[in-house]
Amino acid sequence: MHSFRTHLLATTAMLALSGGAYAADLAVKAPPVAPPPPVTNWTGFYAGLQIGGASFDPSCHTTNSAGFVGGFDDFADPCFVEGEGVQHSGSLSSGSVIGGGKIGYDWQWNKVVFGVVGEFDWTHLNPSTQSTVNFFDAGTTAGASEKIQWLASARGRVGWAFDNVLFYATGGVAWTQIKAGANLSDPLDPDVSWSSQTSTNKTGAVAGGGFEYRVTQNVSVVGELLWYGFGTVSASATNTVGTTYTTQFNNQDILTGTLGVNWRF
Repeated sequence: MHSFRTHLLATTAMLALSGGAYAADLAVKAPPVAPPPPVTNWTGFYAGLQIGGASFDPSCHTTNSAGFVGGFDDFADPCFVEGEGVQHSGSLSSGSVIGGGKIGYDWQWNKVVFGVVGEFDWTHLNPSTQSTVNFFDAGTTAGASEKIQWLASARGRVGWAFDNVLFYATGGVAWTQIKAGANLSDPLDPDVSWSSQTSTNKTGAVAGGGFEYRVTQNVSVVGELLWYGFGTVSASATNTVGTTYTTQFNNQDILTGTLGVNWRF
């Protein structure tokens, strides 16, 4: 009996030890915890394409060296002609599709992202207005027009990153070419007819803001609103009787809204 008890105790102890070793072995072989996903880093170069819409709502005013004042008889201001029998067509407000490309670089410090970007866009903003006299001096016409076909800018930007989402403000220097002119055509008195034209490269300012969302580590979608300001533009002409007409185009401000895709390197 004593031998049986001794054998039973020994067997129990061996089973307990082997069970503990097996449990320890199971604990060692448990699968490791998955690492957290990587945090998005915005530092690096990128290039992108964008497309959207642009609006342009300028105004103009014409003065002349003879001191004519208002009315359709003398067409003192082709930008705004009023009187009996005057018909108006067109508008100095214009909208257009806009699209182009950009290249830039961002640098992230904690949650703050600093960057520089250069952008070029094509557009077709072409506001024009014309007035025609159908009463006295019938057939006389007067009008004004502008044309903008491209915009370029070099901007800084600063934003706040929420992992893969970036909200930012941007601003800098902008360039464009503005073609503008005004005219008067009087078939009954061609000596007083005149036509002014100018084409000038303008430097102005640009400011706005937007957001960027990283779809993957290398691809992001971008939405952006920008304001461009280019001051004023003037065009002058002198008719054959020596009167000089000068048209000043004001509010050379353009608003754009675009959506785009950036590829990050």
